[in-house]
Amino acid sequence: MSSLVIHLYIGKKIMEKYNYSNSFLLGEIMPDIIKITGIKKEITHYMKNDREYDLSLYINNNLKENITDENLGYFAHLLQDKFFDKYLETRAVPVYKNNKKYAKYLYNDMIVEEQDFMDRLYDEYAIFDNILISEHRFDFNKIKDIILKENKYNEYTNVIKEQLIKHPVIKYNNMELLQKDKLFEYINNCVLEYDKYVNNIK
Repeated sequence: MSSLVIHLYIGKKIMEKYNYSNSFLLGEIMPDIIKITGIKKEITHYMKNDREYDLSLYINNNLKENITDENLGYFAHLLQDKFFDKYLETRAVPVYKNNKKYAKYLYNDMIVEEQDFMDRLYDEYAIFDNILISEHRFDFNKIKDIILKENKYNEYTNVIKEQLIKHPVIKYNNMELLQKDKLFEYINNCVLEYDKYVNNIK
């Protein structure tokens, strides 16, 4: 899982590379949007288990006939989540004490409660999101308008609006868990991995 802004930043790169329609960007956010409405992640993200994605199942169900740009965007989201989870596993791992879940940071061996880990992760998402928007000319307001215009799902409209205008309250002011250079490496790798898959789908 990466942030909505990161997903859309990567999605914009892919969309422009392949000259997809704007519906590709709508597809990019739909796995998380549907999950927020209460559908289990195992279903929305085509999970084999809590750590593995079944990309082949999505391809077989949605990208064999009548391929749409929206479905390709949905697939791109799943692919990005798969590789982000692999990156995150190099920074922190779950540990259990007295049947309670904690996170162990691999870069300093600190063990923290799971909520503290999630707080830091989402704070660092917000910090990196701001870097993409302010330093890399990512016009997120324009992207928001595009998605709202493309949306055809009345049942998801409110959730989409809420997610696109979220303003997180940041508790941590620095990036320790995530690494800026590694995140840009992840972004570039996601585009390259998408290239490999899409060439086999066609």
